[in-house]
Amino acid sequence: MNEYAQLLHKLSRVRSVDAEEVADAAARLRRDKGKVNALRTALETEADDLAEATSLLSAPVLDLRAPVDPLAGPADLDTELRAGHAALGTAQSARKAAVQAGRLPSLMPKTHHLLRNGVVYGGILAGVFLLQVVVSLSLDAGELSMWLAFLPPVAGVLAGYITIGAVARPRVPTVDKHGKVIEFRVYKSPRLGVALAVVDIVAFILLTLRT
Repeated sequence: MNEYAQLLHKLSRVRSVDAEEVADAAARLRRDKGKVNALRTALETEADDLAEATSLLSAPVLDLRAPVDPLAGPADLDTELRAGHAALGTAQSARKAAVQAGRLPSLMPKTHHLLRNGVVYGGILAGVFLLQVVVSLSLDAGELSMWLAFLPPVAGVLAGYITIGAVARPRVPTVDKHGKVIEFRVYKSPRLGVALAVVDIVAFILLTLRT
């Protein structure tokens, strides 16, 4: 009778231990499932943010799916979670950097606006000056008129003004905490363009007078 009671006691202890192990395993499974779901939600949110950023930047949408090695064995869950969080952090950093860069002017984004505008006006007026010279060489001296000296540089200043409005405006608008777009001020420096146009006009007149 005592042996029977001892056997029953041992059996109850085994059942108790098994129940505790099952409960621990179920708790671990719930924790792991929660971690996986949290990472999945974060990845889906980041994928939506990336899609929105790429649409603003006119860039292709990135594929966030990790490459699968058919020869690789089953990976540990903690290792996969660490790799997932690392990939998520990399994607977030890259997206923030791209959006921040998109909020700068598309041409020479980190330079002063006067330097950028000087490059635009100067490049266009240099082309205008070459055009003036080519046209003047094809005309006789008596056919040269003042329109060739003045009208092309004026058109060049206007073209530069329009060009600066396009290349100095960021592709991604800046918004405040309420989501309202903050207007970006574009400095077009028309006086700089006029000054360079005057230089063009004077240089062309002096060149034609010498010839």
